[in-house]
Formats: sequence, structure tokens, C-alpha cells
Amino acid sequence: MFGGSFDPVHCGHMELARAARRECGLDRVFFIPALRPPHKKGRVLTDARRRLAMLRLAIKPYPAFAISTFELKRETTTYTYQTLEYFRARYPSAELFFILGSDSLSELASWKRAQTLGSLCTFIAGTRAGAPRAAAMTGMNMKIHFLKTHVMRVSSSDIRRKISLGEKTGGLMPQPVQHYIITHGLYKTTT
Repeated sequence: MFGGSFDPVHCGHMELARAARRECGLDRVFFIPALRPPHKKGRVLTDARRRLAMLRLAIKPYPAFAISTFELKRETTTYTYQTLEYFRARYPSAELFFILGSDSLSELASWKRAQTLGSLCTFIAGTRAGAPRAAAMTGMNMKIHFLKTHVMRVSSSDIRRKISLGEKTGGLMPQPVQHYIITHGLYKTTT
């Protein structure tokens, strides 16, 4: 499982998903766009239909990648433990993994019901070249696999800012996603 706002999905997301699948032998990677990420209160997200369309374009070349609309359909803030419980009920015999970036890993202890997350999945943490690994989760029973592959340093907020300023964003997003953003005039103003 790979949760996020994906506003927009970018090459860093795709590199992280590909590396996790390759290094951990994952059968499938579910991208799970959030309706209202609990840690991004106050930020207005691009319409879910647009974010879904961009995700579909980004994952199209990868048969093992899929999208789950579980969090979008709930119409309320969904916490990671709820998503993990949903996937545990849906795939009772599967070994579950949750993909996240090292920046999210450093915040994991503050997540809702953080103490229970380790019993629901193994975390796969992406790393960026030159960035230190997040400190160990003191007192938390977490299984964390750090990827050997470093992912590019890019963020959705930086992409949105660049687009709003008319700066170039080539190479930061899959080409079909960039084309979609241009065609639909997304991110012309900062959010």
C-alpha cells in the first residue's frame, strides 16, 4: 500500500513504488489517494477525480500497480490504521507492506494509533541520497525495511509552486501526467 495525496503524482512516487516492488518482492502495489490527509489540515487538495486521472496515467505502464479508492469513498478523514485494517480484512492471508518516504517515517510515532501499526504491516521506507535515515522508533514495535535504492528529491508542493510561477517541471512527473496538468490548466495558482 502506498498512501498519499498524489497532488500531483510525480517521478519520486513512481521510483519509490518500483524500488519497493523490486527490493521486497511485492506482488502488487496499491496507490491509495487520500480524501483529507490528517497531517495536511487546512490545505485544499485538487479534486479527487483529477488526482485519480493523473494516477491512472502514471501507473498505466505498470501491470502490478493498481489504485484503491477506499479512502476517497469514505468521505471523511481516514487514518492509516483504518486503511490497514481494511486491507487486512480484504486480504486476510497476505503479508501487508506500507510504503512511505523517509520524511513520513520520521512522523510515524505521531500517527493515530501508532502503537498498533506494527502489528498490521511492515513499513518500506524510501531514502534520498545524502539524507539521514529516520531515528529508530523508540518504544515502538515497528518492522521497517529501508530501501537500498535512493529516490529522487522532488515534492508535489514544489511542483505546484513551480507551475504557478511558470517554471519548468520537465522530468519531475511522468510525461502523461505533465500533459494532463497542462491540458487542464492545473496548479496555475499556489495552493
